[in-house]
Amino acid sequence: MPDLTETTVEGPIQTWVSQAQLRHKACPQPLHGVILATTNLPTHTRADVVLFRSDVDLADTPLVDYDGLRFPRELHFRDAKQSGGLEDCMNVTPPGVSKAAQRSLFMVHVADCLRTASHPRDSDYSVLDWKADWRASTYVEETRKMLPEKPEPV
Repeated sequence: MPDLTETTVEGPIQTWVSQAQLRHKACPQPLHGVILATTNLPTHTRADVVLFRSDVDLADTPLVDYDGLRFPRELHFRDAKQSGGLEDCMNVTPPGVSKAAQRSLFMVHVADCLRTASHPRDSDYSVLDWKADWRASTYVEETRKMLPEKPEPV
């Protein structure tokens, strides 16, 4: 049975954190499990997350923090693959892959800085949205250059 270690309420969201040593038939050693259960108090909707680690001595707070750091990094790398050309990369040598990964992550970081500067209050505006806007404005400008008469600015 999991031990309830923490209960918090932030605004309308109540969170319970429990931890337990868990076993699975496919894994010979015990696993450290942390269960996060959140409830939206006005709507009574509930979401549960279970996190696992092989380090059974790790406390629940660092485990939640480590996983919280992992997901933004994975999303950043996904954007690097999509936006920075890493998925098109055909490098097979370790130095080539390393250079391509560094360049892709650098490009995502630059695009993220530009996105934040151009849309500081819109947190849903992603790197892919910024890239689509840039391409659209470039295509419009190139099309405008090909017209025989220049249209009035909008």
